[in-house]
Amino acid sequence: MAGEILNYTPGNGRMYKEDSSVINVANAIEASRGWAGMVVVSDTAKHTAAADTVYSTIKFLSDSVVTEIVADASSPITGTLDGLAFGANFALFGKFASVQLASGSAILYIGGI
Repeated sequence: MAGEILNYTPGNGRMYKEDSSVINVANAIEASRGWAGMVVVSDTAKHTAAADTVYSTIKFLSDSVVTEIVADASSPITGTLDGLAFGANFALFGKFASVQLASGSAILYIGGI
C-alpha cells in the first residue's frame, strides 16, 4: 500500500481526483492554460474546438460582440453569453466547445478536456 501511495504524489505529478481517477497535475495545468495552441478569430464564422479539446480561454483583441459561445458538455458553465459585448483585452476562462463573433476579434486558446 505505501508503495502505491508513493506512485501518486506531487513529486511525480500524479494525483488522485475525488472520483478516484488519476491525473497528471502538470498536464492538467497545461490544458487549462491553453498551451496546446491558439486560433485567431476576426470573422463571423462559428469556430468549433477539435475533438478532445476545448477553448480554455477567449481573449478579446478588440471590442467584440458575441453571436454564440457554447460551453463544453463537461463544463459546469450555465447561462448564456450570446449577444453580449466584451471590451478589448477582456478574457473569459472556462471550457468552451465553440465560439462565434458578430463583430470584433479574439484569440481562442486551445486546451484539453
